[in-house]
Amino acid sequence: LLAAVMLTGCGKAKLPEGFEEAAVKEMAEQSIELFNARDYEALWEMGSDELKESITAEQFAQACDPYLDKCGAFEEISKSVVMGGTDKNA
Repeated sequence: LLAAVMLTGCGKAKLPEGFEEAAVKEMAEQSIELFNARDYEALWEMGSDELKESITAEQFAQACDPYLDKCGAFEEISKSVVMGGTDKNA
């Protein structure tokens, strides 16, 4: 689910200047590994300041654990698409 959120969108848009597709994919894969390992603190630390202000690492863990308990660990990436987007609040 996390990978789907990070790697999908409504339309194909180029990545913003300064972002490289390989690095974005690597970060997404690292996030999946941390999620599967239930290393929510490290995953939370990767988040933006806005994320950190809106939820604690403990709250994040409480939200994620039931999902992993029910669905199990992520198994494989069958396809990935990397695209840019804009922050409507910026």
